[in-house]
Order: sequence, then structure tokens, then C-alpha cells
Amino acid sequence: RGPQSVYYSFVWFTTLLLFFHLLSLAYSSMEVADRLTYLEQRVQMQEDEIQLLKLALEDVLKRLNISEEQSTVFTKRGPVPGISHTQY
Repeated sequence: RGPQSVYYSFVWFTTLLLFFHLLSLAYSSMEVADRLTYLEQRVQMQEDEIQLLKLALEDVLKRLNISEEQSTVFTKRGPVPGISHTQY
């Protein structure tokens, strides 16, 4: 083996390494694209969940407000005759 053979082996080996590096970059960018798509879908799902939670909280607050208003009305009217408030 002469120096020229070693040089060509080195060039071939370097080219092969470059090819595998480019291949891994392409694979990696596919992974990144898939991961990005997954994360975008997950964010959308979380946004939907937040909207549902907001609606549920709004409903609870309305019910609580109605309950407090009714409690205030009953308190102002006083006890209903004939009903004992200590019996349940």
C-alpha cells in the first residue's frame, strides 16, 4: 500500500462519515418535526382543556352566586313558620 492508497482510503472513510452524518441529521430533523407536531397537538389539547375548565368554573361561580342570593333572601325573611331549622 502506498501513500496514494492511504489517501484514497482516508477520502473514502471521510466521505462515508459525512454521508452518515448527513443521514443522521435528516433522521434527526424528522424526529424534530414529529416532536414539534406532537407538542403542537398537545398544546391545542391543553388549550381546549383550559376552555372547558373556564366554563366549568364560570358555571360553579354562577351556582354559588345564586345559592348565596337565595341564602340572603331566606335569612332576611326569617324562619318559615312551622319548620324547625334544627331538625334534619
